Amino acid sequence: MRLAEASTSSSLLRCLPLLVSLTAFYGCAPRDSSNPSARALAQDNTPTVRELKPDCPITQQLSHETSHTYRIHLLPGQYVSIFITKGDVNLRLTVVEPGGRPPRDFVSWRYGPLRASFISAVEGGHLLEVRSLESDTSSREYVLSVEDVHPPTERDRKDDAALRAYAEAERLQIG
Repeated sequence: MRLAEASTSSSLLRCLPLLVSLTAFYGCAPRDSSNPSARALAQDNTPTVRELKPDCPITQQLSHETSHTYRIHLLPGQYVSIFITKGDVNLRLTVVEPGGRPPRDFVSWRYGPLRASFISAVEGGHLLEVRSLESDTSSREYVLSVEDVHPPTERDRKDDAALRAYAEAERLQIG
């Protein structure tokens, strides 16, 4: 090994703890679990926000004491269709738009998938939180997928209004 390569290699090794810290700060899981710093960061209980993209479903296990948070970047006026395959698990999907608008809740107490859609009002990272409404401690699987993102049609606007009314009825039913 040449002297320049050895110097570069040792510089990289000195920066490793900083790189692991920055990686954890920005939401990426450290890959080397044999490193004590990486193990400590992996055990940190801060919630991770995962990026959502159309046609890239995410499968997760959910129990009553956990929630999962996702982010999707949208432009103003985009129609988004979300589909959660969940079987018999009761859950709540909360959509939070940037800029402080009131969140939208989609609640499902029924067997089968949860379908949610909305039209974004502002540009930015929209947060979606999936939370179990189950009282037992068992973990259950769900699959979250973004079915479509496009400029809204007249039918999409009607669909958005109908889903808002249905979501409000479900919310009122649980009291």
